[in-house]
Amino acid sequence: VVDVIERGQNNFSFVYPDEATLWDKMKTIATRVYGAADISADTKVRAQIRKLQEDHVKVSETLKNIGNVHREKKEQSLAVECYEECLRIRRAELGPDHEKVADALIAMGNVQSDMERSDEAMRSYQEALKIRTMVFGEHDESVATNAAELRKRRNVSVIELPFGATKLDLTWMKR
Repeated sequence: VVDVIERGQNNFSFVYPDEATLWDKMKTIATRVYGAADISADTKVRAQIRKLQEDHVKVSETLKNIGNVHREKKEQSLAVECYEECLRIRRAELGPDHEKVADALIAMGNVQSDMERSDEAMRSYQEALKIRTMVFGEHDESVATNAAELRKRRNVSVIELPFGATKLDLTWMKR
């Protein structure tokens, strides 16, 4: 299987559209693959199926990982799609100021930087820095890492932040 994938001989496709509901995907597999006339389930099972298709944080982690694979393979547009969906789920499930949102924003900024979309990358990095500063405080290691990346890209020692505190002084960081 690995050899086939590495050679690029991938003819795989789903028998259903990706945006189909879980119930419709199950029905498609049952009817097209197994020749069933239809599928049925009681109310309790259908409720469990609906719950399974809800957006969950674990799905966002998988999307981020898939985005990372696409980025490594230089498939930046596919990586962006994965990161956008990851961000959508995380913002909806965890709120806009959660550290996992910042993590996804950094991944998005990295791929935007790869694509030479520096303004978009800077906005992603700044939003991640804003979140991490609010969550952890300005002297936290993850904040310092974000700030150092921004400083490197901008070649400055003070970063303008798009929220309450107007500046983050980076001169305290080791160079």
